[in-house]
Amino acid sequence: DPKRIYLTGLSRGGHGTWGLGSRIANRFAAIAPIAGAQHGVQSYESLATLPIWVAHNPDDGSVDYQGTVKAVAEIEKISGGKFYQSNRVAEADWKNHDFILTSGNNPRKSHDAWTEMYDSVEFYRWLLRFKRND
Repeated sequence: DPKRIYLTGLSRGGHGTWGLGSRIANRFAAIAPIAGAQHGVQSYESLATLPIWVAHNPDDGSVDYQGTVKAVAEIEKISGGKFYQSNRVAEADWKNHDFILTSGNNPRKSHDAWTEMYDSVEFYRWLLRFKRND
């Protein structure tokens, strides 16, 4: 279904998800950057038009979590909306929110914020809520 193209990636793919999503937001119904930096973001304005579920562990030793916090704050400022925050993907209120931040409490300082995300049926149900309006 060409109206249901979603973009997601983990780590370096998360970097790319932020960057590509900001450059060609009109191609995607929703995006999900996971544990990625925002180096390639061209426009937070375009990101603010997309449903976004971002996952990033606060104690990530590979990619700075504070970058995600800043990106979320910028998107909230532009969109006027708020990111719903949850510690676990399965606990997120995915039915009622277009912007979600999952920041697990992983005591191992793990970079892996993707296993829980990609293993969770809730994530895929959230994606399927969205389609592009051409």
